Amino acid sequence: RKMPSTPTVAAGTTGEIFFEYTNVKVARQLVQRAAEIFDQIDVDRSGGLERNELMGRLRLPIADGGWGYAEYQVDDFIKEADSDGNGTVDREEFTRAAAR
Repeated sequence: RKMPSTPTVAAGTTGEIFFEYTNVKVARQLVQRAAEIFDQIDVDRSGGLERNELMGRLRLPIADGGWGYAEYQVDDFIKEADSDGNGTVDREEFTRAAAR
C-alpha cells in the first residue's frame, strides 16, 4: 500500500490517520534496518544465513553489537524464520522475522 503524500481525514480523526501513517513509516524503517543487519551477518555473501553465521552474531552480547540470545533462542529464531525449511534463512525470511 502506498503511503499518502498528504494525509486526509476520512471517517476518523486526524490522530487515527497520523497513527496509521506513523506505523507504515516505522514498519519500513524496521524492514530496512533488518536488511542491513542481514548484510552484516551474511559474511560469505551467499544470500542465506546458516546457523553458524546466526550464532556468531545473535549470541554476541548487546554491548558488542549482538542480540544477546542464548543458543536455544537462536535455534528458535531459525525455526520461526526459515519458512521454506531449507536450513538457511534468506534475506526475505530474515527481514520478516526480525521486524516482528
